[in-house]
Amino acid sequence: MHLASKVISMIPLNFVRIVILASLNLACVAAVSAQTIGFQRESEVGVVTLPGKEGQEPLLFEGVDPCVSQDGKWIAYTEMDSEGARFIAVGEVATGKKRRVAGIPGDNSYAPQWSPDGKTLTFDHFLTDDWVVGQVNVEGGGFRMLKGLPVKVSSHAWSPDGKRLLCQDMEKLFWVDVQDWSKPVVKEIPQPEKVEGLNSASKLAVSPDGKSALVAMEVPPGPEQEYPPTAIFLVDLETGEFTRLTAKGVEGADPSWLPDGKNYLFSFFGEVPEIHMAEAKPGAVSKRLLEHATQPSVATEIRD
Repeated sequence: MHLASKVISMIPLNFVRIVILASLNLACVAAVSAQTIGFQRESEVGVVTLPGKEGQEPLLFEGVDPCVSQDGKWIAYTEMDSEGARFIAVGEVATGKKRRVAGIPGDNSYAPQWSPDGKTLTFDHFLTDDWVVGQVNVEGGGFRMLKGLPVKVSSHAWSPDGKRLLCQDMEKLFWVDVQDWSKPVVKEIPQPEKVEGLNSASKLAVSPDGKSALVAMEVPPGPEQEYPPTAIFLVDLETGEFTRLTAKGVEGADPSWLPDGKNYLFSFFGEVPEIHMAEAKPGAVSKRLLEHATQPSVATEIRD
């Protein structure tokens, strides 16, 4: 995939230090070896390859909602202008060049996701008076929308084979078959009539084998909490069974699978925001990977 010919602007190589914990026991984090990770740091998105040297300085672009490409060479994100308009943009990791993706109408699109084949991006798009899922070619053009569904889509995630989108409408999860975007087909997933804790910010992540998904959901607040915290759940997409993964008292969001399908990354909220890694088992103790960072996304290709 070659995008450099269409780069319309270049930002300074704005490097900001982020602490990378090189002292981690690599026997415990083998799944992260030579793994490229996208992340959010305040009002910037960045890319880093782990394991890295302590004090390593990753490339950062001004924006939010990071999503690293499968090969780790690009990062898609939401770019905002001074008026608050939101646009889909991509940045090249090797050069620091960036560009807005052309051909998307309007000025309110955000949260891009790479399709499994790396050729298109899906994102949340505002259409007149409602939100829809939009899709555009990474090179620009080919814009289309997922319309005519009997349910609304609050967030979505691709299936590994690129044939379906796992979606949620703040009440339940469901599949949308998008092999023909002009005729999307909704397929139900067994589950309670209403799943408590889903909201518009509930991020979904389908496992590499397509059989389960990670979901960030609100849970009841503790006695000293003013608002409902979020926790990471594992849902069996065949039975609809939900299992809480993060322990009680651990606030986590933004789950993203590692390629091994056994471990995942998530945003951990403590004294400072961090990215943690944990095994996808109930109550598994997480390990800190990055400080002052949130919203991890993972390249599916492990680098040599």
